[in-house]
Amino acid sequence: MAFQPHGNQEVQNRKILQDLQERRRQMMSQAQQAVTGTTGTNAGPSHVNRPGQEVPVLRNPGENHQLALSQRQALEQAHLVSPGFYVCQDSLFGNLIIPVIPRVDNDS
Repeated sequence: MAFQPHGNQEVQNRKILQDLQERRRQMMSQAQQAVTGTTGTNAGPSHVNRPGQEVPVLRNPGENHQLALSQRQALEQAHLVSPGFYVCQDSLFGNLIIPVIPRVDNDS
């Protein structure tokens, strides 16, 4: 593979990330349709995401049912009030959800 300047690589990486986000949205929509039993093509997510807000990834369609009701409520509340990404995980401190903090590269 030929050497690409840093700017071209960054543009290519952004396109890949956008494509992955679009695929994730499509998969979430399909999972939502499977859970609710809807078959319409215009059916989308039941909530509108703020710009920059990540959509939680389900590893399998039944994962949403495996979460306890309290975890689901805590996760939904966190997504409503914060643009971050959270995961459900039992904690020794009683936390139902844990925030995921992304790594940010320094441009200096």
